[in-house]
Amino acid sequence: MLKNLIDKLPLWIREGEEERDITLASGIKISRNIAKIPFPKRASKEEKGKIIQLINDAFLKSEFLRGLDLSGINLLEISDIERRVLAEMHIISKDFIDNPYSKYILLSKDGNLIIMINGEDHITIKLMQGGLSLNKILDKGMRICDELENFLDIAYMKDIGYLTASLKNVGTGLKAFVFMHLPVLKLRGKIDNITKSAPKFSLNVEPIFDSIFKISNVNTLGRSEENIVKTIESITREIGNMERKERGEVFQKSSVDILNEIERAKGIIKYSLRITFNEALEFLSWIRLGAVMNVLNIPLEKVDELFIRINPEYEKIEFGDITGETIDTLRARLLKEHLKGVI
Repeated sequence: MLKNLIDKLPLWIREGEEERDITLASGIKISRNIAKIPFPKRASKEEKGKIIQLINDAFLKSEFLRGLDLSGINLLEISDIERRVLAEMHIISKDFIDNPYSKYILLSKDGNLIIMINGEDHITIKLMQGGLSLNKILDKGMRICDELENFLDIAYMKDIGYLTASLKNVGTGLKAFVFMHLPVLKLRGKIDNITKSAPKFSLNVEPIFDSIFKISNVNTLGRSEENIVKTIESITREIGNMERKERGEVFQKSSVDILNEIERAKGIIKYSLRITFNEALEFLSWIRLGAVMNVLNIPLEKVDELFIRINPEYEKIEFGDITGETIDTLRARLLKEHLKGVI
């Protein structure tokens, strides 16, 4: 199952229509802990084993949870490179793989749902979907939480909410986020204004790579899950409209500048023998913009897949244990093959 998922990539990369021209994906992470057991950082090996057992038992007892058809994977039973690739694919968190001992995941076949056990908290439920779809995945995430509470004694205080290892997550335990492609706002130096104004809405805007930015809530205490999601969706639409406006103005007033960047990206990919990871991210950003603006005839999902396939660890899975210049050479070849007919 894991090999198939790595080969095909998670479904969220290929699905979703709403706001997909700018919003690559939406995601949520919900943290929960079992009462009377220390947080994972302080828990013993035996206590961590008990946590895994209790959660697996809950999935066996619940018809709804069984119906999710998740596969259980002990993190120690997969290779180090497979763990790193799962992180590159945004399936598991990078900090979750730092110490794989006593860590366990429950994973859907399509890669859109992952439950991490014994990370920062006992339970971290992560859901992703393409485009702007926070409300839809929130409903599913909350249904999973409600079902788990039918079988587990979840740590909760009436006046505070759900207890978590990080104070930032105390309350609802919800971290919602979106990945946005904002090349023209970045080009015109307008990202800083967005970053500076985000804290007013208890949000954080951070670069993931090149022109891809992650927008997420900062805290959860005193806010409902619906309010958190509504705020992020509203700001996402607003930023999306800003990016579209900037794109329209640039194409109207100085289209040569943008077209030059797109053609330059095509040319370098076509003729270069080596392409570094950071160079590939920059070129793909322009290729994606060209696809959205109907300058290039290529499906968005194909470009979005390449944002994953060009990662160093993913290339090691695809081409073997390679390093240095060899990775850059194979990356150049991979881009040529996948963009054949476009460049």
